[in-house]
Amino acid sequence: MHGLEGLKHMETSIIPAIYDDGVADSRIQIATEEAQEAARTLGRKGGILLGPSGGANLAAALRLGKDLAAQGRTAVIATVFADSGERYLGERFWAP
Repeated sequence: MHGLEGLKHMETSIIPAIYDDGVADSRIQIATEEAQEAARTLGRKGGILLGPSGGANLAAALRLGKDLAAQGRTAVIATVFADSGERYLGERFWAP
């Protein structure tokens, strides 16, 4: 089940007419559980409170970094955390 509010699950979403699949170099798919785990980890270890969409951004950036490193490449990777996890504090994914 797709549970990342604000992010599209492209396989099951209605694609807007303005979407151009040729613009991006690639697309990284992150499972809801992986995004939630990344958000929990950054909150607990780094003190930065993210929502699940920010967790998805973090997980994708980390995966990209690992993939590039495995190819012997270096890069500077930037991502955006568009909101905090404040409104998600009551969600069960925070439980260990």
